[in-house]
Amino acid sequence: MPRPRKFVKAPPKGWIAKEKLLDETVVDERVFDDWVDKLGLKNCLVSRGKGRITSYYPPDTSGTIRRILELRVSARRNIDEWIWHLWDEEHDVDTCAWARRHLANGLKKLGRRQPGAFKFIFDRVRSPTDR
Repeated sequence: MPRPRKFVKAPPKGWIAKEKLLDETVVDERVFDDWVDKLGLKNCLVSRGKGRITSYYPPDTSGTIRRILELRVSARRNIDEWIWHLWDEEHDVDTCAWARRHLANGLKKLGRRQPGAFKFIFDRVRSPTDR
């Protein structure tokens, strides 16, 4: 389930542009975009006019990316395992989005595609702001 896109006029102070973050961590953009989506890495979108959008990330994201690169070697491609390692080490990842995605997949496998089943489960999964 993709997160809604929210735009701001300027990034928060100290946040890093995506291009700079990719240069610092030497990660492929396609791979990075996949991690942002699946791990729920926090970002900020700034519109630069005429369809140009710049993404910014918190300063500690480069440390999270470096840790992902380490986990990638030990846990191979098991992104489900990575998210819990990162969460346990207090990196800023969205475990609620991970749980929602897995619940949705489970409901699909059970053949419960009706909106009522999703609403029943998702209403019981708390968002990070509810803590």
